[in-house]
Amino acid sequence: QRDMLREFLIDWVWRVVSDYYARLKIGHPSVILAGHKGTIRKVAACPSGKLAASASGDHTLRIWNIQDKVCQAECGSVPKRFAEGESGDGHGHLVTCVCFSPCGRRIASASFDKTVRIWDTQGKPIAVLHGHTQVIHCCDWSPSGNQIISAGADFDIRVWELEGDMWETVEPKDGSCVEFAFSLGVLDGVDKHTEAEDLDKVFVRMTKRTRKALPHLKCRSRVMKGHSGSVLSCAFEPKTGEHAISTSYNGEIKLWKIGRHNGTAVEELLRSSKLIASPVICCAWKPDSSMIAAGTEAAVCFLLQATDLNVLWRVDVGTAYVTEVAFMNFVDKEEKQECLVAAAGDSSPLCWKLQSGERRSVAGKCLKNMVCFAKIDCQRIICGCIGNNLQILSI
Repeated sequence: QRDMLREFLIDWVWRVVSDYYARLKIGHPSVILAGHKGTIRKVAACPSGKLAASASGDHTLRIWNIQDKVCQAECGSVPKRFAEGESGDGHGHLVTCVCFSPCGRRIASASFDKTVRIWDTQGKPIAVLHGHTQVIHCCDWSPSGNQIISAGADFDIRVWELEGDMWETVEPKDGSCVEFAFSLGVLDGVDKHTEAEDLDKVFVRMTKRTRKALPHLKCRSRVMKGHSGSVLSCAFEPKTGEHAISTSYNGEIKLWKIGRHNGTAVEELLRSSKLIASPVICCAWKPDSSMIAAGTEAAVCFLLQATDLNVLWRVDVGTAYVTEVAFMNFVDKEEKQECLVAAAGDSSPLCWKLQSGERRSVAGKCLKNMVCFAKIDCQRIICGCIGNNLQILSI
C-alpha cells in the first residue's frame, strides 16, 4: 500500500509540475497534430469548426478532425505518369493553399503543379482544374460556393465558375466507359466562350483509370489580367462575393469586380495601389467587407479601406515576414472586441484592436514559430508551425 501511495504521489506531482511548465511555456495547454513531413504552408478551418485542412511541402493535403484531434484523411501523392497527362490521385508538387467551401463539405487546394484540385472531406478526389501555366500560390472559395479564384506566378487570376450541380456523376447508359473528357468552357455541347476568349479554352482527356477520381464537372474559367508580378494571395469579398482582392510580389494590391450583368460575366479592375516595394504575402477581408488587411515581406501590416484601398494605418511588426493576417472577434470581460491578428515569425500571433490600434495580449503560444493560422472559433485558432506540426491554441 505504501508503494502504491508513493507511486500515486509521484505521478500526481509529475502531472502538476508538467502542467505548470507547459503553462509557462505555451500560455495555455495546446493540442499538437503531427503527421506532415514537410513545411505547412497553409491551414484552413471549416465554417462549423469541426474540421481543418492543411497544405504542406510534402505534396499532401491533410484533413483533421478537430473534435477527435486526429487526421481523418491524407490527400494526394505523386501522380502516376503525370507528364503523360494522367492525374493520379494527388498533387505532384508543393501544396501551397487550401480552403473550405462555404457549406464545409468540399475543399479546394492549389499547388506548384499548376492545378487546383477539389476534394470531399473524406479525402476523395472530385476534380482537377487545369489552366494556369505557372505555379499557383493561392486559391479561395466564393461565399456562394459557385466560384473558386486562384492565382500564381503566371501573373493571372483565374475565376473558376462552377455551373449547376457540379457534384453530378455521369454513368454510361450502355456498355462500359473506355474514355471520357470534360472541357472548361463547353457546357451541354454549346461553346459559351466568345472569340476573344479562345485562348482560355482548355480541353483535358481523362482515361478510364482516372474516371473514378474525377466525376463530370461543369466549369468555366475566366482570366483577369493586370498584375505585372507573381500573385501571392487572393480573397473573395465575404458578404456577396462580387469583389475580390489580390496581392503581388511587386508590392501591389488590386480590387476587382466579379459578377454578371444581363447574364454576361463581368471582370473589372476597380482599384490598384502600390503599398510597398517588397512582396505583399497575404491579405484578408473583414467579415463585413468594410476593411482589408495585408501583410508584407518587409514585416509591415496594413489596414485598408475596402472601397478605395486607402491606408487607414500601418504597423511594423519586427524583422520577420508577415505570413498570415485575419480579422477576429474576442470577448474580454463580456465585451466583444474586433481585432486584426497576424503571424509574423513568432511563437504567438500578434493582435491589435481595430478601434484603437492598441496591441492586445494573446495568451496562447506555439512550441515553435508560427507559419500560418486559421480561426476555429472565438476562443481557438489552429496554427501551422515550423517543424511540420499543427497546434490548436486557446487564445
